[in-house]
Amino acid sequence: MLGVNFSQSRVHTGSTAGGGVEVMVAPKCSIKGEYLYRRFSGQTYFAGAIPGGVPTGTIAINSGQVGVNYRF
Repeated sequence: MLGVNFSQSRVHTGSTAGGGVEVMVAPKCSIKGEYLYRRFSGQTYFAGAIPGGVPTGTIAINSGQVGVNYRF
C-alpha cells in the first residue's frame, strides 16, 4: 500500500487583548479571573504541492481562566 503524508508548519502572527481581576478573600488567599481574545492572521499551506494551496482564514480564540492563589 502506498502512503502519502503531508506536513507543513507556518507562523501565524496576531494580537491579544484582555483583562483580569484578583480579589483577596482571606489574609493569605485570593481568587482571580481572566479573559483573553486572540486573533491570528491567515496562512496558505501546501501552495507548492496543491494549486492554490489550502488557506486557513483568520483564527480568533476567546478564552477564560479562573484560579485560586495561596500565599505562604
